[in-house]
Amino acid sequence: MSTDSPPDGPIGAFTADQVCELTELSRSQLRYWDKTGFFKPEAGSLRMGPYSRVYSFRDVVGLRTLALLRQHTSLQALRDAAGMLHQHNEYPWANLRFYKREGEPAIFFQVNDESFMVANTKSQTTFTIDLQEVSDKMLDLVRRMRERKAEEIGQTSRHRYVAHNQRVIAGTRIPTSAIWNFHKAGYRTEQIIEEYPRLEPADVREAIRLHEAEAAALTT
Repeated sequence: MSTDSPPDGPIGAFTADQVCELTELSRSQLRYWDKTGFFKPEAGSLRMGPYSRVYSFRDVVGLRTLALLRQHTSLQALRDAAGMLHQHNEYPWANLRFYKREGEPAIFFQVNDESFMVANTKSQTTFTIDLQEVSDKMLDLVRRMRERKAEEIGQTSRHRYVAHNQRVIAGTRIPTSAIWNFHKAGYRTEQIIEEYPRLEPADVREAIRLHEAEAAALTT
């Protein structure tokens, strides 16, 4: 899938779990669609294991669009829709939409003023799916996803599949070692936050405290 990126790039890449949250598709659905070639993530070549499947923002919008179309059409029609999305992936989202005319038993794909029939619909509902609207909705959800919880401020965490199991600031992928290296280089707290705007002063203090404790332990 290839379309415009989010204006301010809130997330460069998405895990399967994040995609499930954003698109309301199941993890098994994503895995099956990838395995069968129905929908492969743009960064599929980067996948090295079961937890490293990486999706782009374009993928997220495409998957959400297909999830919406599932409510109205058959699996074969959905495959046709996916093919049309791939075929016209260079068009701006504002010019792409799926719709069903009143009394017409077919789903259409529109590029600018030109319409293409996708397939017969299983739903009698008249609808329009505008990819720009889907994109805007996904962008809003992504921004909310990135908002850190109050209880994460000043805390650290480790996860096997985040930052190669390095200790990071909770709610981010920022390694505490990166903060420590800036501190050792003479950066003040406000300067470190300029490098990592998602950080709070409490995050910087905690990272420095942890690494100072580790350094002291090595000298005793």
